Amino acid sequence: NRSTCANGTIANTVSCTCFSEFIGNGHTCADRSDEERQTVSGFFEYSQDLNNVAVTAHDHIALGREIAQQLAQALGVSISRVLPLGQTPLSQSTFRFDFNIDQPFFGESYAA
Repeated sequence: NRSTCANGTIANTVSCTCFSEFIGNGHTCADRSDEERQTVSGFFEYSQDLNNVAVTAHDHIALGREIAQQLAQALGVSISRVLPLGQTPLSQSTFRFDFNIDQPFFGESYAA
């Protein structure tokens, strides 16, 4: 077994996550490469129109920084470890925010 599953947040769904030594979508999990072991990749989906939330390119950058800051704070990690990769519209009413989290630097702990 390479993942763990639980009831999803939407009725009649299951949400699966690969164990940390593997990478994948939760249903298909493969061994991580040396490079993949250095970061955690993830995304958030928002039920809002990206064009209403961030109108200009500057707004997109500011939104990415704000979400990254809140993510770092929630995880108790340095903001320098969180790399926002951008926002992608999925439909007129949803968008996705992709990010990477680098492993701690020498002397830095995983949690504050």
